[in-house]
Amino acid sequence: MSIAALSLILASPPDACAQTFPARPVRIVVPWPPGAVDVFIRATQPVMEEDLGQSIIIDNKPGANGFIGTMQVAAAKPDGYTLLFNVSSSIVMGPLVSAEAKFDTIKDFQPITNVFDSPMVLVGKPSLQATTFPDLLDWLKKNPNQAYGTPGPGSTPHVLAETLKIAAKVDLVHVAYRGFAPMIQALTGNEVAIGFIAIATAKPVIMDGRIKLFAVDRGPVGDPDLSKAVSLSDTLPGFDSTPTFAGLFAPAGTPKPVIDRLNAAAVKALNTPQVRARVALGGQRVIADTPDQFAASIKDNVATLTRLVNATKAAGAKFD
Repeated sequence: MSIAALSLILASPPDACAQTFPARPVRIVVPWPPGAVDVFIRATQPVMEEDLGQSIIIDNKPGANGFIGTMQVAAAKPDGYTLLFNVSSSIVMGPLVSAEAKFDTIKDFQPITNVFDSPMVLVGKPSLQATTFPDLLDWLKKNPNQAYGTPGPGSTPHVLAETLKIAAKVDLVHVAYRGFAPMIQALTGNEVAIGFIAIATAKPVIMDGRIKLFAVDRGPVGDPDLSKAVSLSDTLPGFDSTPTFAGLFAPAGTPKPVIDRLNAAAVKALNTPQVRARVALGGQRVIADTPDQFAASIKDNVATLTRLVNATKAAGAKFD
């Protein structure tokens, strides 16, 4: 490289590369199998591609509760061409409960935007005589050591159920499954009494009467079909929760102009009627915030979950 060329590069503004971003396709890693979490980011794909003027490649990299794909993005070059779309139960909860999550939620990632938040609903097996949350509490106290299901150890539903045990002063036994699908099968088959499930996953089996709805972790629920669910954070003293979200991230060190460009494209897509309707269909709520707002909410999320995990561990819960 000539001295003149080098001098030109050094004299360029810091965001010179960002001004031409993107110059090639952008890859979004989704660390989950196809057909679940990825459907939401795929819904934004056409509008984002049109806005950015480049193709977007959705790359499913499942494994280890989302940790494998998440760690790949953390180690990627921070140029905006490799992004992560992940849920809080993996990217936030993971490092708090699992040694396999070898990443730092805050230090290793640059938030782009919170795509949506999703309440967790407390549901029960169909044979339960209880129809309201107070009825359920009364039944659990009169019938101790009931089994509760989770989609896996250390998951958000696991921590919430252990928090419920402490706040409601009930004795429950943990039964872990490999994902929400077998957990729902256990509930519909009356193998476990209760459990927390993501609202989008739970809604179809609630609506067809195969499981009973009792409460939401934090409310109110925006979905009119599920509006009867009481908010545990508001009605049960000692119970706390934090928003369960799905967000878009870049590796730490990605230039701010690149982050802002990606945020603008994602927010534009999220605010289209088609995408908002798709997200609302599952009972979630579009957020579409700024990078700074998302970063602040993640810090609050980490602080709350750290407190909940520590409290439940002190009470004897094991998450590994």
